[in-house]
Amino acid sequence: MKKICVVMVTFNRKEYLEKLLNSFNNQTKKINSVLIVDNHSNDGTDDFLYKNGYINEKVENKLLTNKKDKINYLYFRTKDNLGGAGGFNQAFKIVKKLDFDYIWVMDDDVLPEDDCLEKLLKYQTEDTMITIPNRTKSGYIDVITTNINLSNPFKVFMKKKTSIVATDIEKGIEVVDICDMPFEGPLMNMQLIKKVGLPDPKYFLQFDDTDYATRALEYTNIKFVVNAILEKQIILPIERDKNKLMNWKDYYAYRNDILYCRKYGKNIFVRNITPILLWGDLTLRAIYRRKFKNFKVINKAFKDGYRANIGRTVNPGEF
Repeated sequence: MKKICVVMVTFNRKEYLEKLLNSFNNQTKKINSVLIVDNHSNDGTDDFLYKNGYINEKVENKLLTNKKDKINYLYFRTKDNLGGAGGFNQAFKIVKKLDFDYIWVMDDDVLPEDDCLEKLLKYQTEDTMITIPNRTKSGYIDVITTNINLSNPFKVFMKKKTSIVATDIEKGIEVVDICDMPFEGPLMNMQLIKKVGLPDPKYFLQFDDTDYATRALEYTNIKFVVNAILEKQIILPIERDKNKLMNWKDYYAYRNDILYCRKYGKNIFVRNITPILLWGDLTLRAIYRRKFKNFKVINKAFKDGYRANIGRTVNPGEF
């Protein structure tokens, strides 16, 4: 029997985390262990886990183990908020040393249907060592990326991605080849993890999963499994409110896009010109919308991305 470990990062979402942890007992395929990396939550996540028997002590920077409802729970609380990228880096670092056949990677605010894991396992092969679920449920429609154009310097930000809306996939098609993924439910073969390595913590927030998918494609196919359903408990607006000012999350989105282009661009134009075009596009939009305060976010994102100023360069809540 294949041994499977859920690997997740959590930060200040204990009410969503509780629903997710409860769902693991209902999976039609057995989950052996759950590894929780707590990114220094301050909402009482550790208290909740302690009171409900998931952990037997509260301590930082130490791997704890406990058993509850026939599932082994591993818990690691960081001394600081490492961001999603740093959290998953820590989680992969821990699980890589353990004896599992697969890891099921997920955020703390998702909710898989009872047969989600079983359906993801069905399409795991020697050539396909990552299978990802369909997040189309409860008003959210998943969008999958089939190609990222890293050759055309004029394909700026999201324009370089070729995407398919999940509801547009023809009936009867069970899987679709993709080239990108969120860390919201991908099932990965541990042999692949040993080849690809750890998620890159330098992104801090966003693009760590895209970066990992790009590296993984050197060794495997990535398949989107249409009927493996995983629900998003938090649904954010797809379209950004153009009247709102940019914030710290926008900074990381643009900075990390530049880092990604400079790392994986297939020619000097993508690596050097695309970041400048992105800066110009954002600047002109800010001028047109009279959002001059956005200049601070745009300029810092461009400078830090271009100069590879990596890691946690902006604190949550800045701008």
